[in-house]
Amino acid sequence: MKRFINLFFLFARPLQFFNAAFTIMALLNIYSLRGRFFLPAILLKLAGYVAVAAYQNFMDSRAFYFFQNSGHSVVRLYIIAFALDLLCFGLIVIILNHYHAFAHVKNR
Repeated sequence: MKRFINLFFLFARPLQFFNAAFTIMALLNIYSLRGRFFLPAILLKLAGYVAVAAYQNFMDSRAFYFFQNSGHSVVRLYIIAFALDLLCFGLIVIILNHYHAFAHVKNR
């Protein structure tokens, strides 16, 4: 299990910058819509996932042989990486939405 975690972080390291950039763009989209519509932000995140996967497949496709030779599926690593990123994004949205919903209480 520890070996898989190390391999996963090695796999996800190049994805972190791009996922953080798409997360910030999605959060700004939610903020501009005043927190009412989350669908455009989720679609933006999904488009970001597709763009990052395509970029990584196009630029560094030979690196996947390392993960395949270690016995791990690249698709499974992508799914885990994107699921964790989407989970973190959901938690950030919930926390910010909760803060925004109760921000008016402080002014009374």
